Amino acid sequence: MSSRFWRAALAVLALSFAAPVAFAQQASQPAPSQAAGPMLVLVVDAQHVVNESKAGKSIRQQFDTQRQAFSKEVSAAEASLRSQQQEIERQRSILSPDAFAAKAREFDKKVADMRRGWEQKRETLQYSLNIALAQIERNILEIVSQIALERKASLVLQKQHVVIVDKTYDITPETMARLDQKLPTLAFNLVQPPAREGDSGNKPTSGQGQQSAPKAAPKASPTQQKGDTQKKQ
Repeated sequence: MSSRFWRAALAVLALSFAAPVAFAQQASQPAPSQAAGPMLVLVVDAQHVVNESKAGKSIRQQFDTQRQAFSKEVSAAEASLRSQQQEIERQRSILSPDAFAAKAREFDKKVADMRRGWEQKRETLQYSLNIALAQIERNILEIVSQIALERKASLVLQKQHVVIVDKTYDITPETMARLDQKLPTLAFNLVQPPAREGDSGNKPTSGQGQQSAPKAAPKASPTQQKGDTQKKQ
């Protein structure tokens, strides 16, 4: 899978850090006499942690495996549909217009049903990836919050939104090390997305960050050509 596609798949995590996010220190509020001390600000590159952590790489590998299997399934189904379409076309000359039209409608319905199935599987893959990334994100937030407490930091900002920072205040390596220890691997489980309100389940819905399902057959279907057949007979 291309790095561009993987970056798009990580959009769900990037949105969480799209602005200079401040992680509120979860310790009890200091007494007024303690509040006048200097404010310590830390930075973290959360997306780098996702990309390079053991859990992130594990999810990427498992997702790629699932996606490649899906692509092979689609390719095999497309080949079968093309063969069926060609067979229907060969029967054009020996079928009555009504019989040919019936076969064409049946074929078109099969194509539509398969496309809906592909779209549902594609959405399931994307939704499952989002669930896995969200789990990594939650662990990162927990680790960052713990580091902030330990260092008595007031704020933790996303590194991409800081122009200059001393490495002393960059907790990305420490966050990565703790995440690798806490979550060395993560299972990529297929999770069905929740049904959308008002969705009858018969119409595909489009997902974000992933390519649409491949077309199942050539543009010229038997249904589109049956009008010419009726004129000739």
